[in-house]
Amino acid sequence: MRQFVPRGRRVELPREVPYYSQFCSPELILPIIRGEVRAEDDPRWAEFGARDREEYAHWSWKACGIASLKMAVEALGVPARPMMEWIEEGVADGAFLSSERAGEGKPSGWIHKSLVEMARRHGLEGECVPRAVLEDIAGAIDMGRLVIASVSHELGERGEVAGSSGHLVVAHGYSRLNGAIEGVMINNPSGRFPELRRDCWLSAARFAKGFSGRLIVIRRPE
Repeated sequence: MRQFVPRGRRVELPREVPYYSQFCSPELILPIIRGEVRAEDDPRWAEFGARDREEYAHWSWKACGIASLKMAVEALGVPARPMMEWIEEGVADGAFLSSERAGEGKPSGWIHKSLVEMARRHGLEGECVPRAVLEDIAGAIDMGRLVIASVSHELGERGEVAGSSGHLVVAHGYSRLNGAIEGVMINNPSGRFPELRRDCWLSAARFAKGFSGRLIVIRRPE
């Protein structure tokens, strides 16, 4: 896959958006996901805030929603704290839908509405948008809002995109060419390669192919 480079007018949030991988060592994302390295063997595991390597390994695989929330709220001024503290808060609130709670054959993961409630608890406002298009992402960014998008994990790979959900990323920029949205810039907590992690530009066509249409929009109180 050739890396997309915007040709049109770029619009980015006027504030820095921090980057957090759901694994503490971003360079190990690809070998961990391929099964070549165990998450327990990540040398930076303690930065996650987990009690031990096993707890880190368990939650790092499930942390895309929390990593995205952490990036979004810190960009809006919420103080930084370890990933595991956010996970513990979310689990205590029932924000994580385990496979047992979801039921047989249904996906587990972070409940979008509950992630919004977590942001509100820390002084922000937010909403879930169930049926969005790329113009909705652009409109939110134009208003200085952080966007967490439900996408396929395949956007973090270099191959074809077949799915459209199951993973969360932060969108914080877009480009427009001849009036149409040309590209979207994201922070992807499980980008397999450096160019697909922080400030990653994807063509509008590729992003749309992996986009479920569901958003979480987070903002400062008005």
